[in-house]
Amino acid sequence: MNVFRFELRSLSRSTFLWILVLLLLTSIYMSVYPAFASDVDTLKNLYSHLPAAARAAMGLSHIDTNTQFSFLNFYGNIFPFFMLAGSIQAMLLGVGILSREVRSKTTDFLLSKPIRRRTIFLSKYAAALTSLVVTGIAFVAMTFIGAKITGAGSFSMTTYLLITAVFSIVQLVFLSLGLLVSQLIKKIKSPASISLAVTLGLFITGTLGIALGEDKVRYLSPFKYVDFLYVIDHKAYEWQYLVAGISLFITCIVMSYLLYIRRDRRAVD
Repeated sequence: MNVFRFELRSLSRSTFLWILVLLLLTSIYMSVYPAFASDVDTLKNLYSHLPAAARAAMGLSHIDTNTQFSFLNFYGNIFPFFMLAGSIQAMLLGVGILSREVRSKTTDFLLSKPIRRRTIFLSKYAAALTSLVVTGIAFVAMTFIGAKITGAGSFSMTTYLLITAVFSIVQLVFLSLGLLVSQLIKKIKSPASISLAVTLGLFITGTLGIALGEDKVRYLSPFKYVDFLYVIDHKAYEWQYLVAGISLFITCIVMSYLLYIRRDRRAVD
């Protein structure tokens, strides 16, 4: 029984739908850029009069309103919305892929096959990871094409790739969180409700923390592990938050794995 192949086929439709969602978001936000670039003076005036808390929440606290707004500034400001969509996809995958048999009451059938739990876990994880890789590649392609179509002009490819890579980094963190949640909660009736609650909760937590000037809150929200304006200025990530993200990812994966291979399973409770 090839679990990886089966899971990959099962995820193909949802992967395609999420790529369409990202394509729609890219089309909407990138189409705004020409207006953004053509009316910079009005935007500078608007941003300069925003309260400090509002600018911080929008990621504009470090923008120098006396300088020209670049495409990468624009891209960094709209990127959180892409991250939110990507995190929901990843969280849904993590919560759903290990709990599917429990919800459908086919756990006994799967575990009765001549296959180790370790192999089942790794195969399911590999299938979810493949889905996210395909989504990530499509996202890079569509945002780059969108930038060129909307007249972004020349920009630093290094900075662009560093910003875009955050999409996949955040997805990996939320995939691991979803896997852990699926092992901590015995019965999951609706992966969607749990996924939305976790992702939106962490998104709001990070946004409010930044707005209130509490930098330590960044450690609690994967959405804030990367400051896009810092990336634009330094062409690098802030290592302490990157380490926090990697640590969270590894911890969740290891705990999920140990819980999955050691827990007693019952098809019907």
